[in-house]
Amino acid sequence: MVETNPALRPWRIFSLVAVGVFMSTLDSSIVNIALPAIMKDLSGSFASVEWVVMIYLLTVSSLLLSFGRLSDIIGSIFHRPHIRYPV
Repeated sequence: MVETNPALRPWRIFSLVAVGVFMSTLDSSIVNIALPAIMKDLSGSFASVEWVVMIYLLTVSSLLLSFGRLSDIIGSIFHRPHIRYPV
């Protein structure tokens, strides 16, 4: 078993969250940059292609919230097995 310094654990968690937020921002930027190519390939108007960005951002946001709640539940059970939180 690898021994780690408990003082570094919050920084590791912070680093993972920061990378996740960065990746989410990067993904939405990539989708926005790809809009002209999507418009050209699908021969669509700008108004119709805006839905691509909206649907993408709504999907990512809802999954982020859902998996955040799931990690809260699993984390609390993992760290305190005698306490059961309602779902």
